[in-house]
Amino acid sequence: MIHSLPIEPLDGGLALRYILKKMFSEENAERISRMISATLLLPLGVLGFLVLLRTHYNYSLLALSLYLMLYLVMGQDYTEP
Repeated sequence: MIHSLPIEPLDGGLALRYILKKMFSEENAERISRMISATLLLPLGVLGFLVLLRTHYNYSLLALSLYLMLYLVMGQDYTEP
């Protein structure tokens, strides 16, 4: 279920980028895809932090959101072969 979120490098994010490439130029598709990813990562990170505070040991959602945030910041592109 998580892999279908429209956040790069997840499957949903890669699919979103390919769909956007058909509608817009490659630069615009990348920019829009990154904005959508960042917009969805903020609530995901907050939710992960709240789950950690509530359970005191379940940090997996927070770790996943931190990994995805680092991916966006580092800017590596895994869509090219």
